[in-house]
Amino acid sequence: MPFQERPKICPICKQGKEFKFIRDFGKKRDKFSLYQCSECQAQFWLPLKIPELSWYEEKAFRIKNSIKPKIYTGYHKKFLKTHKSFPENTRILDLGCAAGEFIAELQKRGCEVWGVDFDKENIKIAKEYFGLERVFALSFEEFFRKKDLPRFDVISFLAVIGYLDDPLEFIQNVKNLLKPNGMLVLNAPSRERMLVNLNHWDFPPHYFTRWNKQAISNIFQKKGFIISRIDYVEQFKTLLEAMTSKFRTGLAGKSLAVSKNKRKSLIFPRMIYFLGLLKSYIIGTVPAAFFWTIGKGFNRKNGTMLVELKQAEFMNKKIIFLIPTLGMGGGERVVSDLSLALPDSIEKIIVLFKNEIFYPYKGELVSLDIPLSNRFLFKIYYFFIGLYRFRKIIKKENPDHIFSFGFPADMLGILTSPGKTLVAAHSLWSKSHGGWLEKNLINLFFNRANKIICVSKTVAEDLLKNFNIRKEKIKVIYNPINIEKIQGMAGLPLEPEYQEIFRNPVIITMGRLSEEKNHMSLIMAFKKVKNKIREANLVILGEGEKEASLKKIVKELNLEDSVYLLGRQNNPFKFLAKAKVFVLSSLREGLPCSILEAMALGLPIVSTDCKSGPREILAPRSDIKYQAKDIEYAEFGLLTPIDSSPDSEKKIAEAVTNILTDKKLSDNLIKKSEQRAEDFNIKNIIKEWEFLENDETA
Repeated sequence: MPFQERPKICPICKQGKEFKFIRDFGKKRDKFSLYQCSECQAQFWLPLKIPELSWYEEKAFRIKNSIKPKIYTGYHKKFLKTHKSFPENTRILDLGCAAGEFIAELQKRGCEVWGVDFDKENIKIAKEYFGLERVFALSFEEFFRKKDLPRFDVISFLAVIGYLDDPLEFIQNVKNLLKPNGMLVLNAPSRERMLVNLNHWDFPPHYFTRWNKQAISNIFQKKGFIISRIDYVEQFKTLLEAMTSKFRTGLAGKSLAVSKNKRKSLIFPRMIYFLGLLKSYIIGTVPAAFFWTIGKGFNRKNGTMLVELKQAEFMNKKIIFLIPTLGMGGGERVVSDLSLALPDSIEKIIVLFKNEIFYPYKGELVSLDIPLSNRFLFKIYYFFIGLYRFRKIIKKENPDHIFSFGFPADMLGILTSPGKTLVAAHSLWSKSHGGWLEKNLINLFFNRANKIICVSKTVAEDLLKNFNIRKEKIKVIYNPINIEKIQGMAGLPLEPEYQEIFRNPVIITMGRLSEEKNHMSLIMAFKKVKNKIREANLVILGEGEKEASLKKIVKELNLEDSVYLLGRQNNPFKFLAKAKVFVLSSLREGLPCSILEAMALGLPIVSTDCKSGPREILAPRSDIKYQAKDIEYAEFGLLTPIDSSPDSEKKIAEAVTNILTDKKLSDNLIKKSEQRAEDFNIKNIIKEWEFLENDETA
């Protein structure tokens, strides 16, 4: 049974009523119980009884006059390294400033600095040693009651929040002194670190509350703040202290003092001293280094959190799109559409492996300048070059989200900032990432990503079934299409050399000329269509490795006068708009954007019922696990069986012929295509991305 009973209401957030018991801690007559609030996620010790200020003075929390004051804490050093310069006339307040060593450095950088500390001796050092003028030996409550205090650009309270018994009141008082676009800075030991409970300051009367990122975010949100940056500092130092704190005896110091007092030889105390060093190395440094390495590998949030916060209404979000190129492709088009459609309150940075651009974009463009090699050793070499360069970009930009496209980009995002990375899953990974290496890397690393954004429900099912991705990590957002842009480009005239092709009924498809797109079956099916509709033409838009073999089969089937491989077109929509039916013959897909773009132009759709996407587009009310055995006249188009038999080609041919010869069917499918396309309009899909603007995970 816990030492202390559960509270009726959370003393931290003032709202939570359900609590999880963590552990007890007893020290002489003082007995404490640690609880976690289900509402705010903060942890607190009961009784929440903060010691009098005299306790901290007795425990030598001050820097003595005999010690030269200097910056020695990792969180001070990290903040100063991150913020190397400040705008002119920046005003900074440090609550709990100690001897003023931190704000003295800020003053050197041109800031107007203020400091508050309860310890009069500390403030005396700040004035006499550093020459600081606006420093006050007051409690926080006394300082907040002072009249005519100015507003500050930055307010820091480092090594403070763990000692507060009413954080919300403190935050409100701080907010009253902060300029509207100002910044708060705090630190607290991460309770999610390895070897928690081994450091002496984990327990009362040192810290009375324990924090992680979520708890800090929850509490500060109540006062209108969101986290703008978080770093984990002093990781090795914290682990080292945890390893050695239980084994300190002070024997070397005691023996040295006895030897000096009795004027005995110092050989024995020196031996004890060196044995102590050896002990510290064996039981401290070596295991701490081991745990530090493990923590890095598994992204454990070790050390102390250094957190920067800003008021939500003045905080712009920042997203990095990470993709090999902006050349033609489904993922590339999604990056283009999102960068153009997301609100200006989100700062966009597009990081490319190689500076290859086809689609328009909005935002800053950065290139890692690494080649896209297919040779394994070169891929590994350039991956690590890219990892190094991308780390530098992350440190400089500190984005809120990283949206990655493609396996190498996914790995870069997860290895640099797993908690911020949104991985785009645009295909069935069991087919496209089926190799031993990629599959094991996905199993090992991808659950560390913030979310995996799947373009279809079938893609999501594939991740759950074949890669053990946790369900809470998966979010389905369909690819968007920019209908207004598509229809605008479709109105442009065809070049004269293409106009003759479209005088006859045209069956059209577009996509990379690759094995999975199965254009060979489409050409074989078209041969059957020609037997009934002699004037029909087939237009294939795209380029790829199968181009030569496709041209060969066209020649063998004597279709050179009616099958046209027109390559990659900068404006495919003017071709689509003049066709009669769109056909997708793929063996596998993610969510085929080509179908959506054709529907935006009112084209009737025939598609193989491949995994995944076509069924979710054309038959959204059906079971996504079902596959057509015959021609399926679905709500928004025709689905045909997918297999390698001639019957599959026969069914494609039959479906296409029915549309070209049945005006009622064709007219109905035209209306259905236009109707369904609206569901994927960027204006509607963009609502699914609103989480990027809020301080929440995907």
